Amino acid sequence: MNNNKFILGEVLDVFDNVLSHGWAGPKQVDQYFANCVKRGINAVGWRLSGAGNFLHHSQIENSPFSHYPFTSDGNKTPLHKHDFLKLGAEYARKHGIKFLPFITMCDEGWFPRFRYLSSDVENYYHSENFEFLVQNDDLKKVSGIPNLERWLEDPSEDEKNKYAGVIPAVEQGQHIPQNKPWGCYSQFAREHPEYLMKTRSGIRMGRMLSYAHEAVRQYKMDIFREIASYGCDGFILDYFRWSGDHDVPIQDSDGVAVTGYDEPSVDLFDRKYGKDAFKTPNNDPAWLKCRAEAGPTRFLEDLRSEFPDKLLMGMVPLNDPLKTAAFADVEDWAERNLLDSILVFNIQSRCYYDPLIFTSDYPEVVARYNKHLPGEWARMWMDRINGKLPVNFYIWPRYYDAGDENAGKYRQATQCEVYDQVKLFRQIGAAGAFFYQNYNDSYYGPAKCAANNMVNSEDFNKM
Repeated sequence: MNNNKFILGEVLDVFDNVLSHGWAGPKQVDQYFANCVKRGINAVGWRLSGAGNFLHHSQIENSPFSHYPFTSDGNKTPLHKHDFLKLGAEYARKHGIKFLPFITMCDEGWFPRFRYLSSDVENYYHSENFEFLVQNDDLKKVSGIPNLERWLEDPSEDEKNKYAGVIPAVEQGQHIPQNKPWGCYSQFAREHPEYLMKTRSGIRMGRMLSYAHEAVRQYKMDIFREIASYGCDGFILDYFRWSGDHDVPIQDSDGVAVTGYDEPSVDLFDRKYGKDAFKTPNNDPAWLKCRAEAGPTRFLEDLRSEFPDKLLMGMVPLNDPLKTAAFADVEDWAERNLLDSILVFNIQSRCYYDPLIFTSDYPEVVARYNKHLPGEWARMWMDRINGKLPVNFYIWPRYYDAGDENAGKYRQATQCEVYDQVKLFRQIGAAGAFFYQNYNDSYYGPAKCAANNMVNSEDFNKM
């Protein structure tokens, strides 16, 4: 895809986007890719994994669509008759669209702090006096709720004894009925909680498996092989979603993940530097690099070797991905040609907790980095990569009020703003621009015009 042609792409969730108005059969997927051609979309990220489940009819992992009469419109819809990875691969190929299965690298199950997400989970939390886990769905900080971030970093013995059986592995998924389509754990995580990532205090995080374990890397590789067998042009490797654990803030005061204290990583640090990781500052540069080397980097080396001709696009957050629980050492990977390009998740979002991204702490982010608009963040990443990799950016669909202390006020971007974003990305040398689960069809026209260096923003509606 690095052929000097500016890429206009889209990442979507099949349930949220393709099936948002019900299901009319395979022709619906055919029509989606036909529309991509009209809209100028030449690459599609097809999101496969979510909350420990997989979209395709997997023989390895949970595949709710393979057995559950899933419905988006209240009616019994026999979606289990269709494999949406197979359909996506087939119709993308038919219409000449680059097809990139989208795989979240840190997502073994849902830590359901959202109120209303699942009555089973909410009732369980209440019955066990874990009310602090039941938050409002806007994730605003609520007075009187214990500071879970501090608890994960350094819990007291009393707190550890009270909660450790539940929080470390998100109750191991045992209290969430296994036949629920979402909200359950991956089979591998259920069967091997010993491979869940450890925090500095010894707590195991339920959301993430540690790539430092060889068994985890083998399991993940089997998933990739299964997906590749359907036919694809490459993969989008999502190092952003849940790398801050979304609902569970796991960064310390320096913005560094308190996870990664797994035996293979600790042993590697001792062998290389003769140091005890537990007596080393969490933000020590060598210890950060070691956590990446022991797991994520080793897996990416294996993935590059397994799929030398597939595009590997790493999706990363605005902040330093090496400091997140994904321990994505992008600069090292670029130097060693382990990645082919990156996709920066530079969208303002009120739904992600990490204050280094965008959240209810949005004004703090603006003050800390003195950056507010898409172009400012884009230029930062272009400078950071400095030509070592093609860089792609997401298109911002909404703008927040930087002065709103809760970051709850936002407006939809105008068509001219969408045009100007894509035009700017081209001007600063980006490889492409991607929509992320776009619900506004009026944005495709201006994005297409800007991607193809056509007309001025005030003229595109005339075309």
